[in-house]
Amino acid sequence: MRRKRAAAGQTAIRSGRRDPVRIIRDAVSLVCVLTVLVLFLYSKFTSRDIPAYSAENTLTVFFIDVGQGDCELILCGGHCVLVDAGEAEYGAKVVSVLRNLGVESLDCVVATHPHADHIGGLIEVLEYFKVGELLTPRLTENNIPTTRVYERFLEAARQSGARTVPAVPGDEREYGEIRFTVLAPLADEAADLNDMSAVLRLRYGGVSFLFTADAGKEAEDAMLDAGCELSADVLKVPHHGSKAANSERFLTAVSPRVAVVECGDGTEYHPHRDTMSRLTALGAEVYRTDMDGTVAVTTDGVNISVNKEK
Repeated sequence: MRRKRAAAGQTAIRSGRRDPVRIIRDAVSLVCVLTVLVLFLYSKFTSRDIPAYSAENTLTVFFIDVGQGDCELILCGGHCVLVDAGEAEYGAKVVSVLRNLGVESLDCVVATHPHADHIGGLIEVLEYFKVGELLTPRLTENNIPTTRVYERFLEAARQSGARTVPAVPGDEREYGEIRFTVLAPLADEAADLNDMSAVLRLRYGGVSFLFTADAGKEAEDAMLDAGCELSADVLKVPHHGSKAANSERFLTAVSPRVAVVECGDGTEYHPHRDTMSRLTALGAEVYRTDMDGTVAVTTDGVNISVNKEK
């Protein structure tokens, strides 16, 4: 029997014919392998596995992992506000996250300041989504950058048709139940463009969030001296946790229950150990996107829950 099977096999090879049943079986196996591979790559390189949230009678802020950059998405009752979107290379990821969350348009996009790790990804966002308003600080000629990224951002903003609104301290913005106050920039211009960052304080029921972008010590001192309401339950830690920001005086004024540091892998100075020590001393629960991935903070206006990707 063994010799007959071998001979039959040899004949089939020489004649170029294959068993139809085997052909079908091999094709099915190949389809199965390819399907598994596609599903693996889809889960690996898209953003479906983001932290869950409940949309009903809650507000959720996603601190999206965009490496060494900032990106926050605020969702509440069908309304959406996006604050920054990391470097240009993360634009596709941010678009994917928004699509997977069911976002079809954005009430407002906030470009906190024109550094590439904040506005780069917004280029693709502005090209993909319908955007109602674009909120960004006014800049003087001394502060306007001449980078290619900034030029592309301005062009995308023009093409989007979004209404550009200046981030003026004291202004209150409202998009459904998403309501926030602009606290900064307080200066007309600054030696460090980071200190021109738009800083926002959002309140939902009895819970407050503070979005600080890259505001440094100069901007922190200006807000403190102006008597701005800085206390917040949830803090987007300034400037990736840098020692150029996060003064003890400022962090004490905020006194957050939850602090989120948006930073990338292998960044030697972000977050700085002094910043981490100060947050720990204040009793804050600290999350880092380089370690925790995307972090989702959900509140019903009283309670706070935190989910993380990793």
